[in-house]
Amino acid sequence: MPRWLIYGLIAVVLWGVWGLVFAAASTMMSPLTVQVLSTIGLLPVAIALLFSRDVWAGQDHRRGVVWGLATGLGGVLGTILLSQAFLMGGEASIVPPLSAMFPLVTLFLALIFLRERLNIIQAVGIGVALLAIYLFSSVEGSDTEGWSLASMLAPWMLSALAALVLFGIQGITQKLSTNDISVELGTICYAIVSVVAAVGISATQDVEWVL
Repeated sequence: MPRWLIYGLIAVVLWGVWGLVFAAASTMMSPLTVQVLSTIGLLPVAIALLFSRDVWAGQDHRRGVVWGLATGLGGVLGTILLSQAFLMGGEASIVPPLSAMFPLVTLFLALIFLRERLNIIQAVGIGVALLAIYLFSSVEGSDTEGWSLASMLAPWMLSALAALVLFGIQGITQKLSTNDISVELGTICYAIVSVVAAVGISATQDVEWVL
């Protein structure tokens, strides 16, 4: 089995666990508080990566860092919108799997901007992903079934779809970033944006620390 596939499968499992924990946290506190606490959890990882042997590897640090910061911005905004979707009534069994369709956006953007070609497997994947989004949109809250324009335009659905788009764009910026800098430095850039956002939120918003 290729190493990239092993890493990809591990990432899928971790994303699944993250979705469950994130959903639980989002029902207990505001999206901005979730973002601040998420940043605290990210800091030990970023600090550890600073001591990586390959952290400064890469060809164009300036360009890579810019794309890395853009990736962080997309991640922060997407995370806040995802948390907001839960507060608006989205369920843990719907919102994380729906937002996990973000590779669909990444694929379309890669075809347009990175000149990548679509193969048969990817075409089938697009069809399955679109069908999944259609099925997810048929649920409005926990007790309403049947597709309608109202369900597609439900506040939690719009917030989840906006997060999906941002995560999809993030896939492109992350790829562009790691073309020029190491994965470690790219993750540190992500953490820097998260820290700036967390400090800004703490300074300007009423963050509830007694949880």
